[in-house]
Amino acid sequence: MTTWIRRYSARERSNHWLVAISFVLAALSGLALFHPAFFFSPIYSAEALGIAFSILL
Repeated sequence: MTTWIRRYSARERSNHWLVAISFVLAALSGLALFHPAFFFSPIYSAEALGIAFSILL
């Protein structure tokens, strides 16, 4: 008989992925501050980020 030890709950896992995705989006949007070529990229526009955050929530 094997017993399973649950390391993290579903709430903790979902919180981890929400923070991880938010970190990646913040890092990508911050690239425009350091490299001007990323400034006019449509994936970093306010509409695209707004849609992404709406989907996540």
